[in-house]
Amino acid sequence: MNISRPLLFTRAGIISILAAAAAASGQNSNFEDTQFEPNEGLPPLEYMEAPAPLPNYIPDARWGTLGDPITTMQKPLSPEESMRHLVTFPEFEISMFSSEPAIYKPLWLAFDHLGRAWISETIDYPNELQSIGEGRDRLRIVEDSDGDGIADQFTVFADNLSIPTSFVFSNGGVIVVHSGRTEFFKDTDGDDRADERRVLFEGWSMRDTHATVSQLDMGHCGLRRVRRRGWR
Repeated sequence: MNISRPLLFTRAGIISILAAAAAASGQNSNFEDTQFEPNEGLPPLEYMEAPAPLPNYIPDARWGTLGDPITTMQKPLSPEESMRHLVTFPEFEISMFSSEPAIYKPLWLAFDHLGRAWISETIDYPNELQSIGEGRDRLRIVEDSDGDGIADQFTVFADNLSIPTSFVFSNGGVIVVHSGRTEFFKDTDGDDRADERRVLFEGWSMRDTHATVSQLDMGHCGLRRVRRRGWR
């Protein structure tokens, strides 16, 4: 069973957003107006002491200008509670596709030719980059096998990655950026697990893991493109 609905990441889950017909819902939204109002009637967000001081970058100041450290942080919401804070057009229906603990901290999502969702999951990001071959991150195929709109089948396609910030399908396999390298993975025996892997090139800086290579995509000309801190 494939997944044809657009998906959205939250802190701990993937939400499926299904566009219903405007005529059927009786709504007629201006889809160019995205100045949404927050949902009403929700309990106030709760805060807690941060485990360590957080950097406080001053708005409109020179990059790197810091104010007093931030010592509190918002308490995490459950996936179900997080959904209640999501605001969109009334023509859209929101439902949960998958969440923790079935999946863990996805960095990237893409759909294959069968309509299945693929995600890169990470434990290492952002501050625990591992040595080559010792990463704790992975690529997984997440799919709904019985058509009820909820993911129920999870397959690890490739593991031992570290900070897989992006991937793109190519030549019957997947090109993945991780661990400062660009690597090609392919399943050759049809079990949805990579049994061939080949480093295409390496040397991407990982000094700042927030600004390393990401957002792999396929251009109209067939070229694979990457983005890194404002360039591509």
